[in-house]
Amino acid sequence: MRLFLALVACASDLQAAAVMRGKLVRDRPGGDPMVGVSVTAPGIANPTLSREDGTFSLEFPSKQPGDRVRIETAYADFKVVNWPQLNVVLALDYQGSDVLVVILARTGE
Repeated sequence: MRLFLALVACASDLQAAAVMRGKLVRDRPGGDPMVGVSVTAPGIANPTLSREDGTFSLEFPSKQPGDRVRIETAYADFKVVNWPQLNVVLALDYQGSDVLVVILARTGE
């Protein structure tokens, strides 16, 4: 019985956090990458900034693939154009075409 409990405890420790990978671009799909944009999922993921190629990754320690999350971005004078994309289901693997693409445009344009 103790062995079983030890195995269950180890298995739960091995369970990895869900990770979301994405890319922030300007004005249109395939647009220029947005650098230094704040990205977070309030209360469930630590904030991060987009890298020079516009990519970001968020780690969700208490979420699993298939869970729905809402992410937020912040960048002065820019807003998300494809805002429905911000309410997403965590996938098993965000590689290739599974990378979330978020489009930002200058407000007032």
